[in-house]
Amino acid sequence: MKISSIPNIKTIKKASEEIDYSSRLIGREGRAMVALSFTRVKGMAVGIVGAFIILVLLPFIVKLCGI
Repeated sequence: MKISSIPNIKTIKKASEEIDYSSRLIGREGRAMVALSFTRVKGMAVGIVGAFIILVLLPFIVKLCGI
């Protein structure tokens, strides 16, 4: 049985590629979560403004026009 002190380059290269892939995947997931939370807040704001227009301003405009 021989024990070699030479590092196995293929194994090291494969491990480094797996680490690189995993770190990119984690970064992509983080960016997706930030974008999702931003659009959620923006969507809620648009919904509140839309509800305000429909429930408050629209009846006021109709009353003002005499319809």
